[in-house]
Amino acid sequence: MSPLVFLAGALVLFLIFSLGAWIRNRERNVTFESSIERFQSEMGALKPDDDTPQKRH
Repeated sequence: MSPLVFLAGALVLFLIFSLGAWIRNRERNVTFESSIERFQSEMGALKPDDDTPQKRH
């Protein structure tokens, strides 16, 4: 029975630390508009600079 108690204790500690890490790293103030703003900022980072010449083949 002792090995099962040890494994149960390890599982409980794992769940506690996992829950704490999830709470610490979760996104706050998630709204529909915030997801759109985040998407637009990521797309803005991917678009090419305006001063670079465009080459078309």
